[in-house]
Order: sequence, then structure tokens, then C-alpha cells
Amino acid sequence: MSVTSGAIGRSVLLQGAEEVEDLKNCRYTNRKPNIWDRVTFGFLTGIILKGSWGTIQARDLNPLHTLFTAEDASNKLLRLWSKKYNRFRHRDGNDTVHDDPADGADIEVLIRPDAKPTKINMVWLIFRTFWPHFLFAFFCKILQMFIDLIPPYLIGRLLDFLENEEQPQYYGYGVAGVLFLAQQTSSFLQAHIYGTLFNIGIKCRSGFSSVIYQKALRLSSKSSKEFSTGDIINLVSVDLENVMWSTTMSVCLWGSPINMLLTFVMIYQYLGIYSLAAAVAIVLFAPFSALMAKIESALQDKHMKKKDERIELLTELFNNIKVIKLYAWENSFMDRVKNIRTEESRLMYIYLGACNAFGFVWNCFPFIISAAALGAYIFLNTSTFPSPKMVLVSLSYFSNMRFDLTAFPYAVSSTVKAVVSLKRIRKFLEADEVDPCVIQEDGLDENEEIALKNATFAWTDEDDSILSDVSLSIKKGELVAVVGSVAAGKSSLIQAIIGEMNLISGSIHKKRTSQIAYVPQQAWILNNTIRKNILFDQPYRGSAYQDIVRKCCLIPDLKTLPAGDGTEIGEKGINLSGGQKQRVSLARAVYHDADIYLLDDPLSAVDAHVAQSLFNDIIGPTGLLRNKTRLLVTHSIAFLPKVDRIIVLEEGRVTHQGTYPEIMKGNVHLKELIETHAKPDIDDTLPPSYSTYDGNIKLEMAERLSLNIKDDKPLLVRKRTTSVSSINSTGSGSRQLSDVPSGRITDEEEVQVGKVRWAVYVEFLWKFGIFGIFFVLAGYITFRTADALSLRYITLWAAEMHKNRTSNEDMWQHIEVYLAYGGVQAISILVGLTALSLGCIWTSSALHNKMLLSILRAPMNFFDSTPTGRILNRFSRDVDELDLNLYSTADGYLETTVGLTILLTMVCIQIPIFLCILAPLLVLFLMIQQFYMASSRQVKRLNAITKSPVLNSFSESIAGTVSIRAYSMEGSFTARNMQLLDNNQNCMFHEYNGYRWLAIRLNIIGQLMDTAVCCILVFFSVKAELGALILSYALEASMALTWVTRLGAQVENSLVSAERVLEYGKTKPEADWVVKQEQVDPSWPSRGEVRFENYSTRYRENLAPVLRGINLEINAGQRIGIVGRTGAGKSSLTLALLRIMEATEGRICIDGVDIAKSAYVAFPSSCDTSRPCSLQRSAKG
Repeated sequence: MSVTSGAIGRSVLLQGAEEVEDLKNCRYTNRKPNIWDRVTFGFLTGIILKGSWGTIQARDLNPLHTLFTAEDASNKLLRLWSKKYNRFRHRDGNDTVHDDPADGADIEVLIRPDAKPTKINMVWLIFRTFWPHFLFAFFCKILQMFIDLIPPYLIGRLLDFLENEEQPQYYGYGVAGVLFLAQQTSSFLQAHIYGTLFNIGIKCRSGFSSVIYQKALRLSSKSSKEFSTGDIINLVSVDLENVMWSTTMSVCLWGSPINMLLTFVMIYQYLGIYSLAAAVAIVLFAPFSALMAKIESALQDKHMKKKDERIELLTELFNNIKVIKLYAWENSFMDRVKNIRTEESRLMYIYLGACNAFGFVWNCFPFIISAAALGAYIFLNTSTFPSPKMVLVSLSYFSNMRFDLTAFPYAVSSTVKAVVSLKRIRKFLEADEVDPCVIQEDGLDENEEIALKNATFAWTDEDDSILSDVSLSIKKGELVAVVGSVAAGKSSLIQAIIGEMNLISGSIHKKRTSQIAYVPQQAWILNNTIRKNILFDQPYRGSAYQDIVRKCCLIPDLKTLPAGDGTEIGEKGINLSGGQKQRVSLARAVYHDADIYLLDDPLSAVDAHVAQSLFNDIIGPTGLLRNKTRLLVTHSIAFLPKVDRIIVLEEGRVTHQGTYPEIMKGNVHLKELIETHAKPDIDDTLPPSYSTYDGNIKLEMAERLSLNIKDDKPLLVRKRTTSVSSINSTGSGSRQLSDVPSGRITDEEEVQVGKVRWAVYVEFLWKFGIFGIFFVLAGYITFRTADALSLRYITLWAAEMHKNRTSNEDMWQHIEVYLAYGGVQAISILVGLTALSLGCIWTSSALHNKMLLSILRAPMNFFDSTPTGRILNRFSRDVDELDLNLYSTADGYLETTVGLTILLTMVCIQIPIFLCILAPLLVLFLMIQQFYMASSRQVKRLNAITKSPVLNSFSESIAGTVSIRAYSMEGSFTARNMQLLDNNQNCMFHEYNGYRWLAIRLNIIGQLMDTAVCCILVFFSVKAELGALILSYALEASMALTWVTRLGAQVENSLVSAERVLEYGKTKPEADWVVKQEQVDPSWPSRGEVRFENYSTRYRENLAPVLRGINLEINAGQRIGIVGRTGAGKSSLTLALLRIMEATEGRICIDGVDIAKSAYVAFPSSCDTSRPCSLQRSAKG
């Protein structure tokens, strides 16, 4: 038998020695799977073996099939969604409304502002989209239900054989063989049922993610206020996970009741009318199930709202981290996040308490219904007593129901979560959108590019109008300046022209063929290289690019950067100054070669001499855009004489239009208005006392500070080496540093290799607590021990009753003992579940708070090199994994592991020779486990790693929605987002279909174990009652064996999230917020004397110093101006003074006190920053 099992195991695992050679030659993973591969999930064998021999990287995975791509799934979902509104629009720029889209067309949702559609049933939408796959799973499940009725019947036949010694042995072996085939067929069907449903789930997740992304790019101003970035990220990272798992478990909602009904029919054949007692018990618990489902739904909704609030605050916090650090608001924000998290934890305690109550009842339910049926048979049927065969077959059928009884509440719970999540998703998808039809493409004269006719605009229909009765016409090639006081409506006019505002009355017209380029007042910068920010998905045109970069005054800046225009810009342009970002934004617009340029005060963020150069070389009559239509919002009167026409706005109305002489001639009030609200020229920036200076001195200073914009040399690159963490293929969890192309600022996310480190387990269990561990283990061990002993007791009792009729008094005593076992099971599982849920939430909150403190204490260079989406992924997806998923997987793992150990011990005690069979099977089991776990961990980590760029794509694109729409780049950004979704989809496909690969192979081992037990019973002619008991243990052990590795892998994969949270919880901190020192005078600082003593600093390790050997003394009361060209270190000097950057050499003293040894949280109490931001609530320290 051991030789056979070893041969089968090698065949199943390796599927031929030639495949190993294929794997070594990198041929296996990309070959087309055959039928056997599809049936056994063998197409994953190459990946799993590769993971056991080395490190798996994303490129090693099988290519993602077209049917699993985000584009395919989103198009299918959008097509059905759009039919509800009967509006379709193609992404090729054609806004024609179609009654019905062509099959396979690339479509978008378009919701009319006046449309009032009926509520879409999201569940029906999913079913209609993927109904062929649901149908396949349905037929497989029906077939499996009938096949699952065969093994208990065969067990009965085997017990008949053991009672009847006259039958030949080959009959018993034949029954064992048929049992193996039935179990094997059932396991293959189950693998494909859940594999199919999971594939539907990940398609829903990917498809809805893309739909949500596309919707986010079309949200109106009103909807953008209603749905923050944090809300949208939660939809993608949490709600769609709920939908995915609900889809996987959906078969249990209808399959479990049907399977239980069929099982009752079979039980009826043995227990007769008395089996109805079990049915009555199930019916009585139905109202309880409905009540618990309703309670769970309400609690889940409250919990998700609180989670949204936390993620929204964290998004706001990390998006404005520099300002928060400048004002030393970390503690204030940390307290707010912790308070929200505390309330979230309280809601989770209540929610898991309800889940525990539900789980407690359903864990006890198999015992209750079997006791009800057998008790009714014993006490109501006085003529006969149940035989061991009757008891074992009935219990075997009840055991079949155990999975359904356990899976059904989980299916209900996951469905409740999904329904809540789908409601949230539907609410978002039904939100108002920007109306693309607001801009008309007719009604223009031949030379007109833009025209507004009596147009009144507001941000929402409920708001007061911002622009009123605006009428203007802009001709082709005209340069028009828009001026006015603060809040006069200048930026709103730009927003109205690109269609961002609601048109209340009047009309707005633009030529159909005219393309728009938009430069916002606050530049939107991508987390990419400078070149890619400028190209903005346009093809590279060398000479044009060089000319634009030079005339946008970027050449000197590029020379100071480590990789020139190949230097990566940090998220939101964090490593660029405001002026540099604005010039990159302007260069992007110029390179776009559009017809219309909408320039929203692009010169305000740059120095006056740079502004003059930009106007002359780019915007003005002699600039690159001289033949383009330009609408320029400006505050500088120096440029007004050079424009073709001026539009003056006051309180949202156009009060004057005309040329500069027309505007200034004879209109004293208007002249004063322009001069009051205009930015002075460079000559006017000097104070009056400087007016006596020689003009040459002023010119010399201007030349020193100016940029050499006439440099004709190629874009020089000054090499600077940076480093990021990379994978080291040797050792568990080890890393090494390696050089990367210079200019990279965003570090690649680190991927741990090998097993989850023991330090992670130790720290997690330490947070969990010794008492929590004790009560969890005690609860589960007691529960499974009592379960095994109760099965032994009732089997032996049935054999005794069948041979020797007992009195009713004796039967009552036996029933009391059996019920006592049930009572012990009930109490122990309740203790175990409660301790586990409390411990998981407590530990998750502790790790969350530790990570929060660590991230807030991280230096600014951490945020420069780490995208916000990556940080939010740790606080959303990984924390959610520890909050709820770890609890459910740990529950299953503990129950199966403890149960498997006890059951196999029981079998070995009864038939010691079974050890000879068990040993090779366990070796094979451990081999498969070792192969699988090594790859599973890596793929899980890749799944987590590829999730971060998806979230970062959402947060980055939402921030630049107006620019994306203005440039008509929705299609390009959607395609990029789809690619990121596909990368993550492929990892998830391999991770969870790997469970199917594992299940099939472990089922073979378990079924070989059952067959071996049957053959031993036949060979040694074991007594029927003992055989019944042994078979009961063996069947339950084989089922546990199938699940123990899978659940163990899920627990370890969940602990990968703990590993990732702990990694950020140990981020290298900046200098201590508060340093113990001798008491400083409470009035410090009192005078304000500042002294730099040989001070040097750098932005990050391995980079050159940005300040070197600064020696400077500023006396009290002096007003100091810091001047210098871009990149000279002006902002760095200020950041050093505020301790955003720490000294690498020397020190800074204020009133004689070294600020590095001062109370940091009290120092930067007030400052002015060049990076404006707005917070939803005030932060008070």
C-alpha cells in the first residue's frame, strides 16, 4: 500500500520527470494547459515547484487570460449597467448617444443629471454578467450532491460485509475501491465549483474596480465632495473584497439547503419518521438565522462607515504630512485617528460577538440534530433498537450535513457583507457626473474658438451662482488676459470653459476639433520622471521637446537633478519647488500642441524674471504659443500691454472687455482696480530704500539669480547613486541593497522571501497575550476532544443496545451522558471563539496604533520615496486582514488541526498497524505542504505588493481629475489603471487557484487513507461495531486533512499582512520628538537669535548634502531674506531650521540652545509653508 501511495503521490505532484526538465528550461509555466492540467489545476504545478526551489517574481507567473482582464470584465458589467439608463458613449471621443451598444464595444456609463432610474439590483447584474459560469457551477454542485450520498451508503455495505463473514473478501475490497472513486470524483467537482465561483469573484473585483475608477474620473463637483478619496479607496480595497468572497460562497446559499434535504431523504431510509425530529430542529433555528443575519447587516454597515472615516482621515493626513510636521500636529492627528480606531474596534467587538453567537449555535447544531433524530428513534420506537450500522450511516450523513451547516452561516454572513458593500458601490456609481453635453459644438463663427452667451454657472444646483450672465467671444489665435480681484471668478471661468461647472442658464460653445491644454493654478504632477510628466503619453519628439524644456526655463533645474529629465518626481511633486512644478506643468501643456490653452495664473509661482522669460518665450506674442488661442489668468500688469484683449471680472460678472489702451483710457476706477490687484514687476519688488541704488547693481543681482535659458547644450545628467531594497534569494526574509538607475526617488516596495519570520509570530502572540492563547487552546482542544469522545460513546452504546436490550432508565442515563458531552462542546467552543475574536481585534488595534506612531515619526524622506497609496494599503487592506479575515481562518485552522490530531490518534489506538500506512501518507502530505507553502507565501506577497500601485493610481488620478478631463486623457489613464489591476489580478488568480491545486492533491491523500482503513478492516475481519467507530474517525480525519494545510496557508498568508504592518511599525524614525535634557527656561525662545555652526544636512541617506558647512548668525529682530537660484538650498535651509531635516554635521542654536536637543513638538508652532493645503477640520494642538 505504501508503494502504491508513493507512486500515486509522485505522479500527482510532479506529473512526470520531463515536466521538471521543462521547468528548469522555463518552458512549463507558459505552455498551453491540456485537459489533464485543467482538471487537476496542473497548469500551476510549474509555479509551485519553482517557488519551492527559488524565488517567484511577477514575471514568472502564467500570463493572464483575456477573459480575466479588467477590460473584459468592466465592459461586460458596464454594458448591462448602461442598459438601465439607455445611454451609451464611446471612449473614442464620439459623444453620440446610442440606444444599444454594439457587442464588444468599449463603452462608458453616462448618467444624465435629470435621469431618475430605478434602483439596479447589483446581485442580478453580477449574475447576468457571468451567468454561464454560475450555470457550470450549478450543474457541478447538483452532480456532487448526488455523488456525496454514495459514500455513507457504501460504508453501510461495508459494515454489512463485516457482520456477514460468509461474503468473499474481494467484495469488501471492491466496496473500498468504489468508495475511493466516489470520494475522488466529489473532490474534483468541489475544486471546480469553488474554482469557478472564485474566478467569478475576482472578475467582479477587477471589473468593478475599473468601473469605479472610470466613474471617479467623471464625478461632478458635488459628488466629489460627497465621496472623498478615502471613501473610493475603501470601495476598492474592502467592499470589493466582500463581494469577491460572497460570490465564492454563493453556492452554499442554495446548495446547502438542497443538500440537507437530500441527506434527510437518505437518513429517512434508516431512521424512518423519526428523522423528522432533526428537520424540526432545523426549522426552529431558521428564525434565529434570519434575525442574526439582519443584526450582522446593521453592524457591518456601521463598522464600514467608521472604517471609511478612519481611511478618509488617514488620506488627508498623509496627503498633507509636510504641513502637519511643520506645525507639529502629529500628536493631534494621531489622537484623532486612535479615537476613530477605538470606536471602530468597539463596533467590531459587537459585530464579532454576533458572529460568535451565530457560530456557536451552528457549531453545536450538528450535535443537536443528530441527538434529536437518534433520541426520537430510541424513545419513540420501543420495538427495535438502532444497530451500529444504522448509527454510523446516519452519523455519516449528518457529518455530510456538517459542512453545509457550518458553511451556510458563513455564506449568509459573507452575503450580508456583500449586500452592504454593493449598496455602497451602487450609491457611488449612481452619483452625479460632469455633463459632457454642457459644451455645444455649434453656434460659432468661423474665427471663433470659444463663446459664452449669457452663461450663468454654479458648482452645484443648490449653490449660489459663481459666474452670472457671462458673455464673451475668444477668437482663434487670440491672447486674452483675465484679471480681477480675489474671488472675482477668474479660476471659475477657466473651470466653466472646460466643463467643470454646472451651467444654470445660457450656453457655452467650443469647436469640435479644438483640443484643450490646461495649466491649473496648483500644478498636478505624476509620480513619474520629469520627461514622462511633460510627454503625458504623447510620443517623444526630440527637437520640440528640447526647445520646450529650454524655453520653460527647466535646463538649469535638470542639471542639478541626479538623472536630468529622467529623475523621478515624488508623489505630488514633493521633491520639486512650487515654481519647478508649475514650469513642468506649463511644459506639459505646450508639448501637448493643443489648439486652446487655458492658463490659470501659471506665472504666480515663479520669480518675476522667470515669469518674464516664460511670457516672452512661451505665452506672449513672440512665444511658442503665438499662433494658439490663449486665455491667461494673471495678476501682473507688466504683461497686460502685450495681450490682445483684457477681460475684467468683478463678483462673477464681466464688467469690461477690450484692449489695454481701451481699458485704461479714461477709466480711473478700473485703472485703480487693475493696479491694486496686479502683481508688480520685478523692478517694483524692491523696497523704496533700494531706489537710490545704481541700476547696474540691480541688474547684476538679477543676472546672478536668473536662469541661463539660452544654454544650447544637451540635457546634462549629474550622476548620483541611490539605492533600494531588493530580493535576496538566500535566507529567510533576508534583503540586500543594490544599485538602481540614478534619479529614482520612489523605492520599490520590499518583498520578503521565505517563511514568515518567527519574530512575526512571537510579536503577534505577545500582543495577543498569554491568557488569550490559553483560553483559545483550551476551548478548541476541549471542543474537539469532547466531539471525538461523544462519537465513540454513541457508537459503542448503539452496539450494546443492539445486543442487549436496556431499560428506559439506562437509556436515559446514556442520553444524559451524551448530552453532557454536547454541553461541554457548547461551552468550550464559545470560550474559544470569544477569546480568539477579542484577541484578534486587540492585537490588530495594537499593531495599527504602533504602525501609526511609527509612520508619523518617520522622516520626510520616507514620504518622499513612499507613495501614499502604498501606506494606505497597509492601513486598509492589511489591517482589515488582521481585523476579520485572520479570525475566521484561525478559527477553522485550530478546529481542524486539533481535530485531526485527536482523530488520527484514536484510529492508531484502535488499529496500530494503521501507522504503517499513515507514515508514508504523512511524508507525502508534508512534501506537498512544503512545495505549496513556499510558493503560496511568495504569491501572497506579490498579491499585496501589486495592490499598492492600484490604490496609488486611484489617489493620484482622483487628485488630477480636472487635468485628465481637460486633456481628454481618460482613456489613457483608464488603460494604465487596467494594467495595474491585471497585474494584481494575475497574482490573485495564482494565489487562490493554488488552493484548488492543493485541495485536489490533499484529497487524494485523505481518500487513500480512508481506502487503507477499509482494506485493513476487511483484511483483519474487524468487528462491525469497532469498524464503525474506526471508519467514523477515519472519514472525519480525511476531511480535516484536506483542510488543515489550506487553512494553515491562509493563516500564514494572513500573517503576511501582520508582517507588512510590523515592517512599517519599525520604520526608521526621525529625531525624538521630546529629548530628556536639563531644564530650559520656560520663556525660551525669547530673543530669536539664530546661529548655524558648520551645519550640513541631506534629504536622505546615500544622497549628497544639500547644505554644506553653513556658518551663519542672525541677530534678534533682524529681518532676513534668503535668495538664490532654484536648487540653491533656500527651502532646505528653512526645513533645517524647523527640524524637518536633521543635521549630519554641526548644529543650529536658537538663543544659545541646540534645537536638536529641544522639545521638538513645541518648536515649530507656527510657520508659513510654500505648499498650500486644506484640511477638512482644524487641528488644535
